[in-house]
Amino acid sequence: GNEEETEVLRVWPDGHISQLEGLPADANDKEKWLVRVLRNPFPYLLTPPGLYTKDFPGNRKKFAACFGDNDNIATRDGAESLYLAADGFGASEVVVESPIHNALTGISTDTQLYHSLRAIATRGRSLRECPRVFQILYFKQYGAEAGGSLLHPHFQICSLPIVSGSMSERLRAHQDFFDTHGVCAVQKLYVDDVCGDHPLAISRLVCQTEHFVASVPYAQVARGRVIIAPRQQRPCFEDCSEEELKDLGAILRAVLAALYRLRDDPPYNLYWESAPTQQAFESTEAIVPDMTAIAESFCWTLHVRVPQSISGFGFASGVDVTKQLPEQEAREMRGGLLQEMVAPIRAQLFEGGDGPPDVAALRFPEVLGPYMMIPCYLYGAVNEFYRKHPYPKPDPTSNQVSMIGIDPCFLEIELNYILFCQISPLHRVTLDSKGTCGTRSSARIPESAEYYAWVYPAVADEGGQFAGARTAEKNFLKHGGFIYFDANMDAVGTNVTSHALLGTGLLFGCRRPLPAEAADLLTRQGRFHPVTLEHMARRGATHYAFIQP
Repeated sequence: GNEEETEVLRVWPDGHISQLEGLPADANDKEKWLVRVLRNPFPYLLTPPGLYTKDFPGNRKKFAACFGDNDNIATRDGAESLYLAADGFGASEVVVESPIHNALTGISTDTQLYHSLRAIATRGRSLRECPRVFQILYFKQYGAEAGGSLLHPHFQICSLPIVSGSMSERLRAHQDFFDTHGVCAVQKLYVDDVCGDHPLAISRLVCQTEHFVASVPYAQVARGRVIIAPRQQRPCFEDCSEEELKDLGAILRAVLAALYRLRDDPPYNLYWESAPTQQAFESTEAIVPDMTAIAESFCWTLHVRVPQSISGFGFASGVDVTKQLPEQEAREMRGGLLQEMVAPIRAQLFEGGDGPPDVAALRFPEVLGPYMMIPCYLYGAVNEFYRKHPYPKPDPTSNQVSMIGIDPCFLEIELNYILFCQISPLHRVTLDSKGTCGTRSSARIPESAEYYAWVYPAVADEGGQFAGARTAEKNFLKHGGFIYFDANMDAVGTNVTSHALLGTGLLFGCRRPLPAEAADLLTRQGRFHPVTLEHMARRGATHYAFIQP
């Protein structure tokens, strides 16, 4: 009943944070909060002396651990090196996410979760300055099967006076990876590969934002396991910027909302892997690699896991059995995210929504896509055509359609004539190559590309259907795709679209009426072409045109 008096941090309604022990001096301010952090009355470890300026407001006998009282002093005899021990002192705090008693994190708001993350990071920065805080743990237990015991939504923050064995092993594993591959494992496996061209990684992408990437790990074991990794490498979570915390709140809430949909509000564990504190590296007692090495080899990550039972086979062998491929798990998660985007579950539960979205609302013509960009080598055939023939290249200053030539011999297509394709007016590439929501790498756009255009399908030969061409090039010629040019108007890339990966890639949504004058102009310019994709034709589409931004 006195838990309010143990408050150590408060996020006020206007967003500012104060770190003061106890309630505000003005009684009228007692209920004015968005998030607050309290001392845990049932801590995992003994509260270190001097950690707080005020004593715990409770019975000392009942809450002895909160006062640091104990009669179990660890032995530090050097002769007992096989049986290491340390006094179990550490902070144990509860981050109350919302004044609403049953406000689930997945159906909260991005802003509310952002404030919770701000509170966690702020407390982390404060605790790491305290003596003998070597490692800080951030986690959440939701549901009884995940170890949760309270309905009110909350995170927990704990500190350790040691660097745990599992963290030491992870640090060494990250260092070994860096020594072998010359790159941080998190950046390579959970950012670059899943957002790039690696064939075993791109299908495990769940979603990405300006600052973060969520994916299902390779050879994942439990269903409902997602790792969120930052694009900016930092060893410690608490060093995130305000902009990154805001972005993390959005992607984390979306992932939890997708889990809510797919697993019917499942229990889950959420935890951070974050590097030890500066004091751990300076101590002779902590067994950790060099801090400089950790700065280049280790990066914090956020893990979401739905608890699963382990079989006897798993205990005996150390090899867990997966019931579903990670690619399928990621596909399901993307589907849940797409549903959340079309019809947010919060609106359905609290704002008079009409229930889950109809599957038809996720298909053409309500939405178009999503499409995945698959690189193909057709651009080489375009350059070969211009190398052999004095044909004018597309003019980037023109707002009219033009034609490009394609050398069929270059593609080993069995044709005795040159292929021509109409392309839309060119437009300058606006995506950058840095950590933004729409990076060039994730869209398969070459770094040297200055302009792009949509290439309409080529006229098919009557019998062969481009016999001899590889699948990607054949699909490009049959259905169209994107072409990219550098400043010299040399083709530097071509991408064909694949309607395969639900919930990621290029998605056009919210269909709108086309003004009559625009339709008339596009018709006069010869911009409308027959629809060749079967899933669109089956739903009534006959012609289409690509309109540049």
